[in-house]
Amino acid sequence: MSSTPGQPESGSVPTNAHSMPLFTCIACQVAFYSADQQRTHYRSDWHRYNLKRKVAELPPVTAESFAQRLLAQKAKTVEDTKRAEFSADCTVCKKTYGSENAFTNHLNSKKHKENEAQMLRKLQKDEDMRAEQNAIAESIAAARISV
Repeated sequence: MSSTPGQPESGSVPTNAHSMPLFTCIACQVAFYSADQQRTHYRSDWHRYNLKRKVAELPPVTAESFAQRLLAQKAKTVEDTKRAEFSADCTVCKKTYGSENAFTNHLNSKKHKENEAQMLRKLQKDEDMRAEQNAIAESIAAARISV
């Protein structure tokens, strides 16, 4: 895969070279001077990829094009992995989300906003009740002190 644009795979030669190569790969449309080069090529991912394209009646890709596709696929895999690592919890609704987009959509949903408002009312009610209990306790304590 160290070939340059328009050049065949390392170890292969263009079919229009002055000395005719004896070994070829029809699927990848490259030629080789030795059987070892051809066998090494047959074991490559590039060759397997072109075989699958041939079965699907698609034209072969060059070694450079295949390398670019590999890099693009690796970048996509890294991006997908980063997305998969995302995890967010909504404590209001007691739900977990695996993507940032889903979590953002949830936070903007009517159901979440209703649950959030209900939780705030409950917290306020609990706080009011505690304040009332503290006021009663303080008045009892004050009454005992004055007696």
